[in-house]
Amino acid sequence: LYYKALCDVLRSREFPQEWKSWIAFLAMKKGEDPRELGRRRDLWLMPHSLKVAARMLTGEFERAAWEGVPGSQAGFTKDANAPGQTLTLRAHRERCRQRRQGYYVLFADYGTFFMSIAKEVMAKCEAWHGVTPELSEVMLAMQDGLSGRAETAYGLTDEFKMEGVACGQGHECSPSRSKLVISLIQHAVSKFARGYRFGDVAVPQVY
Repeated sequence: LYYKALCDVLRSREFPQEWKSWIAFLAMKKGEDPRELGRRRDLWLMPHSLKVAARMLTGEFERAAWEGVPGSQAGFTKDANAPGQTLTLRAHRERCRQRRQGYYVLFADYGTFFMSIAKEVMAKCEAWHGVTPELSEVMLAMQDGLSGRAETAYGLTDEFKMEGVACGQGHECSPSRSKLVISLIQHAVSKFARGYRFGDVAVPQVY
């Protein structure tokens, strides 16, 4: 009965208002000044039914990411992890040392990445990766009129609009969907950066 109800909601695209209001818990990072709110990590709380419904949709996004995102993206990827990327960097460094070549690595940290992805950009990326159009339309409708509140020591703040947010921090679909956006950067780096060569294979990037 619960599954059928969620399917009916997704098909009709008439979502409960509770799904459109998220609450942010601003967690402190170790060693940071607690007075600097901008340095806190925003953890978003969403209704359980929304997370279950979103989980039902993740398969299509995972398929698109698996088929279209370059293999150098190891985050939220089956059979890939940080140690594997570390090993690649270590092999790169040791090879350069043996050949007395320069070794240059750029680390880029995309702050508030998930929450900064715009819905319009996300829709274009999904279309480019061949995501089923109806699914993209469901996601756009699900996040139409989105608003948020933040938890403080004095209670919840007033609601604020988040109409442009596509990938909520903590949303079940966000890991796979965000990789579709990151792939644009990966393809650009692969095209314009020469990268290090292992034999005939160039490795311009590691994520």
